[in-house]
Amino acid sequence: MSRFKFFEEEKNGSILTPEQEIIEQSADSQDISLKKYRYRVQQVIITKFNGEIVSSGSTKQEYLIGINSTSQFVKYVDVELIENVIQFEPAQLQTAIGLLCDVDIVKCNVSINPNQQSGKMYNIGDKSRMLTAWGNYKRDVTKKFSFLKSDEEWANINLFIESVEKQIHDDNLLLVDYESKIFFDLIFDKYLVSKEDFKPFTKYYISNLFDHRLLLLNMEQSVIQHSPGFMQVKQTGTLNKNDINENDLIAIYNDKYKPYVGYSYTGYDYKFSNDYTLNTAENIIEKANVLIIEEIKNNVQITVNYELKLVDL
Repeated sequence: MSRFKFFEEEKNGSILTPEQEIIEQSADSQDISLKKYRYRVQQVIITKFNGEIVSSGSTKQEYLIGINSTSQFVKYVDVELIENVIQFEPAQLQTAIGLLCDVDIVKCNVSINPNQQSGKMYNIGDKSRMLTAWGNYKRDVTKKFSFLKSDEEWANINLFIESVEKQIHDDNLLLVDYESKIFFDLIFDKYLVSKEDFKPFTKYYISNLFDHRLLLLNMEQSVIQHSPGFMQVKQTGTLNKNDINENDLIAIYNDKYKPYVGYSYTGYDYKFSNDYTLNTAENIIEKANVLIIEEIKNNVQITVNYELKLVDL
């Protein structure tokens, strides 16, 4: 008998409440064109306690995207994660990281409809490829992890698989997951559907330190260089400290980090920067360099370096 148990229940809980969007069109009269692009990603995440590295991970990914559009607007974007390699230290976590890698390849195989005003993800268009891949993965996963002997390890994998099962059958949960990934945040933006504007704005990001809490950032952006067909943009974000409850952060810190760090809570900060290049003729991003520094001053720090580049098909 298999050690795994799976649940395929449709959930109706609403996580996202995207604004209403009404598009009048004649489906028969719209000719859809497809443009494909290939992106490569390299990401390094380093965690430090008291200035000393306690864990690090490097990721290499390759995505294939297809932008399906009419003469008037982008109808939907096909996304496929075709390669996902992660190396992580300490090495004892590599099995769990491998499981996350496999599941991300399954989940990041989807068609998404963009919001026609913001360019951000509006809803899931088609996930049939994902569902097929997930069914195949569940059939093979017992064999893949047959080397595990501990009942506790099997129980943890069961819980993880059940949580993914729930997520895959709930479009709202999938969108929340995609919004936490830098790749989707970069691909789905205003330049996808219209000309970018460069006014200051606010934006929520997810904390890596504090249990994935949403953080409000004040964003500034400016054009660094403009040439025919291309535009280089600098984007910076600083934490809106009026939007956080520091007592909650102190409680989490005392429970999660102080036993290892030894020092008391000293103050929290989150900084974001993104230098990116737009192809203004194609309305796509050519490359991006994202740096995120999240820290409890002098005590705990997580640094994320993320590089995206467009490569040949």
